[in-house]
Amino acid sequence: MRQGSQLVLLTLAAGQFLMTLDSSVMNVSIATVAKDVGTSVTGIQGAITLYTLVMAMLMVTGGKVGSMLGRRRAFMIGCVTYGLGSLTTALAPNLPVLVLGWSVLEGIGAALILPAIVALVAGNFPPGDRPRAYGLVMGAGAVAVAVGPLIGGPRPPTSLGGGCSPARWCWWWGSWPLPAACRTPRRRGGSGWTSWARS
Repeated sequence: MRQGSQLVLLTLAAGQFLMTLDSSVMNVSIATVAKDVGTSVTGIQGAITLYTLVMAMLMVTGGKVGSMLGRRRAFMIGCVTYGLGSLTTALAPNLPVLVLGWSVLEGIGAALILPAIVALVAGNFPPGDRPRAYGLVMGAGAVAVAVGPLIGGPRPPTSLGGGCSPARWCWWWGSWPLPAACRTPRRRGGSGWTSWARS
């Protein structure tokens, strides 16, 4: 696997990892998040359900946007949208703002990112390398599922932001890697491969 393709794969795996980590941490921190934003457990469960609905409802649209604008551009837009949603959620003082960040913005971002990941792997790797690439991206999500409950359980030390819930802390740190990942150098096309820049 070439160095350029490794950068592409790392970017896609990072996106999959961070999105899955957010959801995993949220699911084990419902009571803590509810207390932080002054709402009930039912309110947080409703926000989680709405996130799933927004993502599912817009998934086909996200794939269509990728077809129209290019997969890489759709991935970048999704990253920025998801990062803004994560930042909004991390700073949310109440349930409506949390719903805006988590359910709406992150849901829209995920609906753009997930179809783009599938298409970018198919477009940037030859058939022989695709199973491995898909496996690594999905493996990153599986690792996030396992790590989420560990992060979402105990609060971090006070010096590291212990006044925040683990989920809020995770969202705060999750707001910058995704947009930063969009600055990964563009891979040049070669040997018949579709270039990352033109995907």
